[in-house]
Amino acid sequence: LEQLQQAQQYFQESLNINNQLIKRNGETPATLRDRSIILNNVGNNAQSLGQWRRAQQCFQESLDISKQLI
Repeated sequence: LEQLQQAQQYFQESLNINNQLIKRNGETPATLRDRSIILNNVGNNAQSLGQWRRAQQCFQESLDISKQLI
């Protein structure tokens, strides 16, 4: 459980860095793809922690970004 919680903190830090990159460089295909992957990882981790609502939100946002990239 402790490792999952630590992973969640790392994923959140990755999201924060991605937000900074998007602010600096705009929503490029690369920054959006990265965000989609990070959100999918956050969702998987949240699901493992039993945080179903958070997992669903992350999966939905990840899917929306992927659709945007098509």
